[in-house]
Amino acid sequence: MDTAYQWQQFCVCILQGVVGGIIYEICSLPFLAKGKCKIYQLFRIVADVLFFALFALFCVYVGNRLGLPSIREYYFLGYAAGAVLYSKTFHKAVAFLKKICYNGAKKAIKWPKRKKNFPSRKEKSL
Repeated sequence: MDTAYQWQQFCVCILQGVVGGIIYEICSLPFLAKGKCKIYQLFRIVADVLFFALFALFCVYVGNRLGLPSIREYYFLGYAAGAVLYSKTFHKAVAFLKKICYNGAKKAIKWPKRKKNFPSRKEKSL
């Protein structure tokens, strides 16, 4: 068993967990309009499955590219530690940027206002 580079491998797993948090934010981006559609739960399930598939592919790619040995138990601990690190630090910045982008897009797409066809006060008095 090669134990010389286990700390480096653990740090790589922590970074993968941070990137996993970013991937989760990207997967949940289309569902900001919470409760606007009736099949919201189904879309959330699809987004979660998409996240896990993308994250698994990312972890396999990085492990294969860096030549990490077979899956070890501490890899999962590193992924979890990276996710916690992301949620405590980077999530606030990403959520702020996501809010700015969402509000900017909402302002850019201005829906035409309906004109009410009610008679004005002057017309009523005549």
